[in-house]
Amino acid sequence: MSFVTILPPQKIDYLLLSIFPVYFYLSGFQGTVFFGVESFYFLGLIKKLLITTLICLMFVWLVVCGSRKEISFFILPLFLLISILTSSVLNDSKKQLTDLSFRISFFALSVFWLKSRGTYRATYRWCISWYSHQIIFWCCCALIVGFLYGPLRQDISEGFGNSRGTFCIWLFQLACLSFFTLSANKSRDFSYAYFFAFLPIYVLQCIVASRVGILATLILACYFFWITQGRKNAIYCLLLSITMAATASAVLGPIGVVDKAMDPLRYSEALLYVEKSTHEVGFYVDFIDKYLSYRLTIISNAFANVQLIDLLFGLGGGEFKGVIPRYPHLGLYDVHNIYLKMLGEYGVFAFIFLSVIVMNGIHAAYRFGRKYDNWNFFVVQLIYLMISMLHPDLLVTAVSTSLVYIFTYAMVNNEIKRV
Repeated sequence: MSFVTILPPQKIDYLLLSIFPVYFYLSGFQGTVFFGVESFYFLGLIKKLLITTLICLMFVWLVVCGSRKEISFFILPLFLLISILTSSVLNDSKKQLTDLSFRISFFALSVFWLKSRGTYRATYRWCISWYSHQIIFWCCCALIVGFLYGPLRQDISEGFGNSRGTFCIWLFQLACLSFFTLSANKSRDFSYAYFFAFLPIYVLQCIVASRVGILATLILACYFFWITQGRKNAIYCLLLSITMAATASAVLGPIGVVDKAMDPLRYSEALLYVEKSTHEVGFYVDFIDKYLSYRLTIISNAFANVQLIDLLFGLGGGEFKGVIPRYPHLGLYDVHNIYLKMLGEYGVFAFIFLSVIVMNGIHAAYRFGRKYDNWNFFVVQLIYLMISMLHPDLLVTAVSTSLVYIFTYAMVNNEIKRV
């Protein structure tokens, strides 16, 4: 009896199609204070079991169904992994190594499976059944009620154990899926699409108050309404959303002051505010830097303390960080840019391989857009590119906030290979 007879590809595919959505929805949650500290442990354990099961099943799929042509995709992720391992050995650094290797393997196997299992339409139908805007609407409404009611306020304001930025980017993924599943029915009017498919996600992001996630979702929404309903409704979306963010900032600010579990400054930071500068040029630089949580200062300071030769193989995992000189008590911070972080920690080779992987996805999405006159995937890829320049862990290094990126990457490559 052969291995294929015992575990045929159809059964593996069915298991993957069942487990993947469950992992997606759980990936945005680390734990809840409301259910006690134990929830962080048990939820983390469940997610580890799920992702391990997915990797094992996808590896079996690779062995059973893999073709020589498709397996060539693994070359770049393998080179990226080798460059990271080389840097870790030379720097005698094991920090983050296991976790990073695990995530890169998940990325490569997920793209391979999604590319190999079928056509764009087959996978699209699967997505509609699990990630419909109706399901997302009720999930977000439940979280909003939980925040206003009180018991879940601290959990939601802290992103359920994630950073606020990471949780808001996960919510951005819900916006992507909500619009994708809604775009198949163009008869929906603006009110339905805005207030039912978009607004609950956006309101939840305003509650969490992470600027990167809010900006990314707003860009996506304006694009969606532009292509489906015209420029006029895209402008309506922009104006309504800015008004909503300002209103949320004003209404939730007093809650943040009263509720000690929340940061009272977060809602003022959700909109623009900076201290005045005496010099015009210094004002604009400080304006941008402060709005970006001093990311420019952190990056420049990190590179100022590194010799050029160190960038060949990097400094090792977790060693490339900067400080904010005007606030020395805050300590060291990650550079909020995955490419620069890869360059500083693991060297120029890791930086090149990561950049090529990302550019391959964007190039394929562009070709897909030109062939089918469907630019959804290209826009999503570009937005992820923008987010990755403002977030220290994204794309192939943070699977929970990159699952839609992985999906779009695989789908466009799957269609382009048929050209």
